[in-house]
Amino acid sequence: MQTRDPERDRTTPACATAAGEWRSRRADPYEAFIRDRLGDDETLVAGIADRIRSQR
Repeated sequence: MQTRDPERDRTTPACATAAGEWRSRRADPYEAFIRDRLGDDETLVAGIADRIRSQR
């Protein structure tokens, strides 16, 4: 899977907050890809999504 990184505001004084929000937006396409490819296997998808979120 290939995806583009979302734009990131590097000029904000709240850099740590902006970086956290950017990581969240960055993980969204991967989470959607995994969910869409695996269909209704909610347990596996939830586990993967939780792991992605924990690494943000």
